Amino acid sequence: MIGTLLDRRYRIIKILGSGAFGQTYLAADVRRPGLPKCVVKQLSPVKGGMECLETAKRLFEQEAETLEQLGSHDRIPRLLAYFQEEQRLYLVKEYVDGHPLSEEILPGQALPEATVAQILWDILQILVFVHQHEVIHRDVKPENIIRRDHDQELILIDFGSVKALSQQIAQDDALRTIAAGTPVYMPIEQFQGNPQYNSDIYALGAIAVQALTGVSPNNLPKLQDESGTLIWRKRTQVSDDLAAVIDKMVVYSCSKRYQSAQDVLDDLAPILERYQDNTDTDSPPDEETTDIVASPSPSRPWIAWAGGLMLLLLTLGLAVWLWQRPRESRAQDFYDRALNNVEQGQPDAALQALDQAIRHNPNHSQAYYQRANLRFDRADHDGAIADYSKTLDLEPNNTDALYNRGLARAKAGDLEAALTDFSQVLQESPNDGQAYYQRALISYQLGDYHSSIEDYTQAILQDPNSPNAYLNRGLAHAAAGDSTAAISDYTQAIRLDPEYVNAYYSRGRTRFNMGEYSGAEQDYSQALSLDPDHTKALVNRCSVYLNLANYEAAVEDCTKALELAGDDWVAYNNRCVAYYNLQQYTEAIADCSQTIALNPNHAKAYSNRGMAKGALGDLEGAIEDYSRAIELEPDNPVAFSNRGTVYMELGNYRQAMQDHTQALRLNDESPTPYFNRAIVREQLQDISGAIADYERGGQVCLDVGRVDCYRRAREEIERLGGG
Repeated sequence: MIGTLLDRRYRIIKILGSGAFGQTYLAADVRRPGLPKCVVKQLSPVKGGMECLETAKRLFEQEAETLEQLGSHDRIPRLLAYFQEEQRLYLVKEYVDGHPLSEEILPGQALPEATVAQILWDILQILVFVHQHEVIHRDVKPENIIRRDHDQELILIDFGSVKALSQQIAQDDALRTIAAGTPVYMPIEQFQGNPQYNSDIYALGAIAVQALTGVSPNNLPKLQDESGTLIWRKRTQVSDDLAAVIDKMVVYSCSKRYQSAQDVLDDLAPILERYQDNTDTDSPPDEETTDIVASPSPSRPWIAWAGGLMLLLLTLGLAVWLWQRPRESRAQDFYDRALNNVEQGQPDAALQALDQAIRHNPNHSQAYYQRANLRFDRADHDGAIADYSKTLDLEPNNTDALYNRGLARAKAGDLEAALTDFSQVLQESPNDGQAYYQRALISYQLGDYHSSIEDYTQAILQDPNSPNAYLNRGLAHAAAGDSTAAISDYTQAIRLDPEYVNAYYSRGRTRFNMGEYSGAEQDYSQALSLDPDHTKALVNRCSVYLNLANYEAAVEDCTKALELAGDDWVAYNNRCVAYYNLQQYTEAIADCSQTIALNPNHAKAYSNRGMAKGALGDLEGAIEDYSRAIELEPDNPVAFSNRGTVYMELGNYRQAMQDHTQALRLNDESPTPYFNRAIVREQLQDISGAIADYERGGQVCLDVGRVDCYRRAREEIERLGGG
């Protein structure tokens, strides 16, 4: 099917999925500008003769009409077309750019209950509309709920298996509909082939249980007891009222379950309102702690001893006590004075007072602790570490001193020692969310991303409303190569703080790396709306515009970035590429040269400058730059391919063939080297070799969904007399 043109309009790009009802494909609409993507659902072939086919067509058209009505909702994909071809029935639906909810609901990662309540609210609103049109979805699951990129709204997809209730009623009462759906989210009546409206409610409730507990989908059925009741509340902390709503959504018997989505919304509304009220309320200030001063223990009764020696000892002891007591008193006076200095914003005077307190009482642990804090604030990390260590010598169980010493050691670059300190804090205080958070930061810096993710998860469990923890866990997921989990965490950070610039920026970076350029552009733009001088966001959005072929916008962003940071070589290099594509080759050469001046070992700058020189006819200069790029980066297929193209222009076909072949050895997943080598082979009269290269290049185009590229390959093959 890949590459097939359906209805003379829809070019199949790749398979999206398959099931009992047929195959689902991603396709390109070749009749519309820009070849927009769409989803084509091919229904399973109709068994039987022409009479069966006609019956199937009639029911198919009824279903299509129902889907057209559902598509009037802004959070249900529109039905674009339906048709029959070669006795197969097809539905064409709107394609939604976004990610499935299954990328947010992950095993072992429980979502905050406010987030789950919002998911319930959003999907229930859609179900109210769907059920009003006498339709049961029958396959509500995280994979069929898409968070749309451009507005973050939840979209309910895959109505290919729904049947209008009017159609079901018209059937013989003895017949049951096919048990469509995903088993782990199915209620019993759906298994038996008799789905109800509230079968969709059950599935959504099961999703809520999964999200709140972090249990994997496959383990959801294992939560049921012998009566079919889901036993889940002991696996998570959740408010009683929300738990009661979910319990009623997943009641085993459909007659005892919520009867309509609107009923659930009515019960959910006051709960959701409470969460929103809590979001608008300032968090209470940290509690102040007061040092506990131990009272002197009552003296033991003295036993009267006879003799002058004992009297002498008592006299000497009293003298020592009378001498020492004033020193401790003076130390406390200096300590109190230091605290007063700190409150008045006089750190220098506070340090001097603490020095005096320690001189009068070398065992004054709190004086060392406060002096350590002041030294830390002045970036005297070594001095702070020494004072925190002295505090711990005097008070081994002072976890505040231990925690702060970990911070100081991290600032001083002693990451392993910092890790040890935070681990010791957690031994003493296993629920210290900040200690988990700091240890996660250290593990990330040490490259131990798995441990970092585990600690951020613990920090989130202690404080589910911390956007920083979600952001940093997202960074750890991204560093570990799990872009999907990273996106989920960045999105949660944004939900908790809609003005969190770095969350938008980080999500934009990950989306860019995933090739989701439109989503990346939106995230960078949002970051810049909050912080117009965010240089990195400007430079990265410039990169996005390059990939979207919006070269004027790319020049504008990179130019502004250079106004803010004139030594940003990435901005110069990106602007070089933009100028090249705008055919402003002189400006491109100047920018690439500036990139090389700032970063002499940047191979891509040489390669890009080579392209600009070649465009101006300086072919020898281009070869020189490409050769330098290859010296710096011998595994760069682009430099070989570009140099091969210049050699071809110079008529040096032998060297061109070598370069294009080497480019393919390094990367055979790009069509360009195949096409370039095909041109060289045609010049060398190797027509069969040229056709073979066009065929391989065309297949690569098809594999990545580039229909225009594939079409060009087929045209060249036909021109050369191929099949």
